[in-house]
Amino acid sequence: MAELPISSAVINSLTSFCFPDGAKVYRELQEDRMHYLVLTDMQGNRSYAACLTFYQPFIVEKKSDQTYDIEQELTPIQIDLDIGKQRCYVPTCCVLISKYAYFNVLRECLSGMVLKLKESPAHVKEIIEDTALQLSTSPVPPAGNLAIKFSFHNVSITLHPPEFPGEPVVDLNLNMLFLCMDMPEILTVVTCLLTQQPVVFLCGNYALMCLIIESFLVLIRPFHWRLTYVPLVPSRLLELLEGIGSFIMGCNSIHKEQVVQIEGLVVVDIDEGNVFIHKSLDVPSLPEEPVEEVKKAFAMLNPHYDLITQDKPSPQSVEEAKAAREKYQVQFNKDVQSIFLELMVNLFRNVQDHMKKEQNFFHREEFLNSMSADRRFYAEVVHTDIFKDFLKRRFISQKDYYDDFEERSRPTLSARKGRRSSSSFALSPKNKSASKSNMVSYQLPPFMHIGGHTFHEKCITEITEKMETCKSLHTRASYLYLRGMLYTACDHPIQGLEDFHSLEVYDRRLFPKREAVDVIASLSVTNREVLHQNDFYKKSELFKKISQKKPSILDEPIIMEFEKIPTKPVDLHGFSDRCDKLNIASNNDTIGRLFDSLTLGQTDVLEPDTFSAFYQCLKKNEIDCHEVVVPEGHMDQTERVLKLSAVIRTDYGTGHLVLTQKRLLFIQEGLQECKTVILLRDIQELEKFQQGTFRRVDALRIHANESNNSFVACLKEERNCWYLLIREMWSGKLMAEELKDYGIIQQAAQNVTHIDALIQSAEEIPTLSTNIDKAAEHLCWFTRIRTVEPRDSKNEGVLQHRVNPNMYEKEQQAVEALLYTPGSKMGDHDGDSTPKLWCAMGNGKIRVYDASTWILEYEYIKAEDRVVCLLSVGETQVWAGSFDTSVYVIDQHQRAAPLRRLLGHHDMICDLTKTSDNRTVYSASLNGQVIAWNVGTLQEMSQFKLANVKTLSAIKFIKGNLWCCTRDSLLVVEENGGIVRQLQHKDSTGKILKLGDFLITPKNQLWTCCSETSKIAVWDADSFQRLKTIDVKGCRGFTKMIQVHDKLWVGSKTAHFGVDASIYIFNTESREEEKDLHAHSDSIRSMCTAENRYVMSGSGSRDGKVAIWRASAFSRRAALTVDT
Repeated sequence: MAELPISSAVINSLTSFCFPDGAKVYRELQEDRMHYLVLTDMQGNRSYAACLTFYQPFIVEKKSDQTYDIEQELTPIQIDLDIGKQRCYVPTCCVLISKYAYFNVLRECLSGMVLKLKESPAHVKEIIEDTALQLSTSPVPPAGNLAIKFSFHNVSITLHPPEFPGEPVVDLNLNMLFLCMDMPEILTVVTCLLTQQPVVFLCGNYALMCLIIESFLVLIRPFHWRLTYVPLVPSRLLELLEGIGSFIMGCNSIHKEQVVQIEGLVVVDIDEGNVFIHKSLDVPSLPEEPVEEVKKAFAMLNPHYDLITQDKPSPQSVEEAKAAREKYQVQFNKDVQSIFLELMVNLFRNVQDHMKKEQNFFHREEFLNSMSADRRFYAEVVHTDIFKDFLKRRFISQKDYYDDFEERSRPTLSARKGRRSSSSFALSPKNKSASKSNMVSYQLPPFMHIGGHTFHEKCITEITEKMETCKSLHTRASYLYLRGMLYTACDHPIQGLEDFHSLEVYDRRLFPKREAVDVIASLSVTNREVLHQNDFYKKSELFKKISQKKPSILDEPIIMEFEKIPTKPVDLHGFSDRCDKLNIASNNDTIGRLFDSLTLGQTDVLEPDTFSAFYQCLKKNEIDCHEVVVPEGHMDQTERVLKLSAVIRTDYGTGHLVLTQKRLLFIQEGLQECKTVILLRDIQELEKFQQGTFRRVDALRIHANESNNSFVACLKEERNCWYLLIREMWSGKLMAEELKDYGIIQQAAQNVTHIDALIQSAEEIPTLSTNIDKAAEHLCWFTRIRTVEPRDSKNEGVLQHRVNPNMYEKEQQAVEALLYTPGSKMGDHDGDSTPKLWCAMGNGKIRVYDASTWILEYEYIKAEDRVVCLLSVGETQVWAGSFDTSVYVIDQHQRAAPLRRLLGHHDMICDLTKTSDNRTVYSASLNGQVIAWNVGTLQEMSQFKLANVKTLSAIKFIKGNLWCCTRDSLLVVEENGGIVRQLQHKDSTGKILKLGDFLITPKNQLWTCCSETSKIAVWDADSFQRLKTIDVKGCRGFTKMIQVHDKLWVGSKTAHFGVDASIYIFNTESREEEKDLHAHSDSIRSMCTAENRYVMSGSGSRDGKVAIWRASAFSRRAALTVDT
């Protein structure tokens, strides 16, 4: 069965897009209507569709029982109807979908098919099957100068090739854009796309809207828009326009009044030809010099076809008229693409000057400095996704059409010297003509319904004959591509692969790598043996890599490092910035220790030579370790090689010693056999000694736990280095298991790579070599702290795991809020069948972890300020409140869906709560403002503001009322804002104590904790009678409270710097403290529970981690006590 271009789920949802304004039945026959769609799957692959809506006659008869009979009128000639019958016209939408952007071809083919359907309404199935068979069997030309023609329902159809390899075909009328909008407005939209603004297009004609939007994407090539792209938003899905982030969308212009009111949008009115930019946006202008070149070049073109043909004789046939119009359109499209490609080259020509491909460097600051006159524009662009994708393509050694164009239009060296703004340069007519080539057409043989293979074999025969007389290398490459594809379709894979191999000679840019991989993967054992015997295969290294499934360098992601190695001494701040950009380290403590080691603690600046030597050694080690092939089954998927020794003599023979995060391996020289020497956790002692009969050499003996076994490796001059590396990784592994913080393993592994690079760089830096032992020891962080800091036994059996959401952050952030969401019970959402832990961070990010593996899965919004509260609503939504005064609504099962941002608060959001039926959510801000939201519509229902409240910190919906915790009191508030009761916690002198949090137990006990004292109070929730006051000695204040079964977990602040914050556990029955736990070196900022089995706690920025505790450890003990 042929592969569908889109998933069945998308196909089933097409109805909304076929009838974007809904379907209606008419009394009178309506005109046929065409519109277009662009559909994007989860992987970002786009499919293109043409929709033609026509109206079929139906006869409706009302029966005596008030029901209706409806029957399609199949006769082409309408007849008079009997009394009681009525003719109506029902809309029918035919959709033709393709992986290729052939808009005009889709329109022609669909029009021809619908005409047949109208002529023969009784043969719908046969007509559709014949159409699908012919169109799916017809080949598509590769990029180049070879067009394919075929006859469809007696109409000649031309499939023009893409102009550039790797780019979608341009089969639309670009002149329509210039008829709808003037050049200044067009350039404004181009600027908005390059700076990645959220853009909404408005048009009353759906067909025109999609084509205009696609035209803009053509103009900004080679930049590719990879973010949200919905060129036609049906009326019932208009809420998508309020999504967060960058996107391109389109809707009917009848909604203009509502759309322009949405904050932060660029609105392009195609009907009026104007652009509206919301006042909240500050969109920079394009550099003037390249813009003037565009205007001059376009002035020589005429988008009005009828105007330029008035002095030409009238065509004498439909085919002649069509050919003339097609010739004009192809040339106009090429000229426009050339003009705007020249604009892109002139705008970004200097990018090449600031790249070092051998190091994957792009000197962003130097580039911005070189564009000082237009820095504001470029400063916006360099941070966009489309620029990063553009830059990635530039790092790949294989040139594309942009590089070709840039080289042909490159000014002389003297013209480029001293230029500090955009490098504008116009192509000469000679150079422009060089980009054009004569188009050649290949007419497919008449389509035969006897089978696709027979038709394809006929095509192969004809193409082979044409290749014998073809003199153009470009055309021959296109024929080879086509014939190779046809061979594979006819189940002749070896011949097809041979043609693909020949493309390396004629035009390797056409090589269909993905298809070749699929063909080789599907080969039978016999065909694979035949392939291996072919000369072309033996000569091709590319095919060998594909067959062996070894990843190519081009398949690996390009690392775009945006800062250069310093050319002058740098201080700690500059060093930290470069370490972050170059992925050396992101944690400030690690960076500080590395700086001290490189400078030996004797100076405040680091010399460029030292930095360069260290960085080069770090990268060389990374490459060497990446190239180590460890036989399958000897490492986990999470392991990587950290260090590879030279060839050494060991107890296992001669070979290489390999260090990973978990173990030591030995790979025997020559045989490539691998053995596990020892797991790091099983090491008892490392012993340095000398061994040898004739000459004493440095060796390392590794002793194992609970056995007398040991392993000796004669590492010679590498011995001391290996001793430090193994000891640091061993210490990190043990600490990770003791503290249940497995992020330590990654930190220790990073330390190991730093120590190794430091020792190697000492060979080039004399100042380092004299003190290398001291410098390296300073980096052995976990070795040092494990021998100094005592273990805390309080947490044994309770602390289950630790998660570090700040693992890759330069500045540690507080874990402001935590939320646990159970997995999908039915497992009907891919990737969402497992439970999740949501971590809201002080920098506005929300990180989501798989709560079964504690692996970071994805990251949601980057709010403008801290996200301080999370709330699970129903089975799909997660609400997040931020200090940026916004509430964000996330669909946790559809990550690609746009976020909804709810506005209405005038101060920082502090908390969220919901009613028990999940129909209403209340959001509260620090100023006492509370808003009620309808969960179904996400519309505001009501709001009120608490009087005389300056700091509202928490709200909970309990028994029909809102309980609001302020700094001075606890208020019980009705849904309309009326205060029912008020509670204040006063000490023995009558002083009002500041509240931190509150909680009501199932047995109607109200517990409150104080934020700045050590007091916890227990009250009767109805009468507010104080039942008990608990004074927790040594505590500076409390922050959060949660209940699990009969235990109350209360998080505290740190008593003083250097002392861990505590989590106190109270028995709600006896109202006594049972346990205090230590896990965080900063105050507890957030807590949540997971199905009453686990408690999660998050801390302030000094610690920035999440601890997972086993709540069941206390519940079981309490149950045993009750039983006795």
